Amino acid sequence: MQPETPLSTAPSPAEIADVADSNPFVDAERTERPDVAAAVPLPRRKPTASARAEPTVRTVKVVTIEAPPPSRPHDGAYALGSPADAPAAPAEWMETKAAVDMHAKAEQSSETVKVADKGVKLRVTARDKNWVRVNDPASAATGWIYNRFLQPAEPPAQ
Repeated sequence: MQPETPLSTAPSPAEIADVADSNPFVDAERTERPDVAAAVPLPRRKPTASARAEPTVRTVKVVTIEAPPPSRPHDGAYALGSPADAPAAPAEWMETKAAVDMHAKAEQSSETVKVADKGVKLRVTARDKNWVRVNDPASAATGWIYNRFLQPAEPPAQ
């Protein structure tokens, strides 16, 4: 009589896939709650990139482009024409109707820079609603005056 030799075979690829995709926690849930297991499919892993895939090499050529020299000096803004070509805007002058405070800001509550006497001619440098920013050429003081205390005037004689 011949002795019997047990023969063991390797598991099939389908059995290996089932074991690799199995999760003991999910398996426990399936046995306890079969309704949830049927409704929620197991997530599948995305295939990884091949280890043998070689990276793509791209060559970039760097070219230096020099900016053209400026045709004329400018202040950084877009020039609409040569300053020599454009006529200068005439300066606007105002005269005080009465003695009035010149303020640091276009607000009545701001500090007083100077008190301008009646009849002083002042050069207008800016406007903000009803406030006028003026410059006193005699004292070089600059401040804001409410427009109701000013009236248009001719430039002072040089």
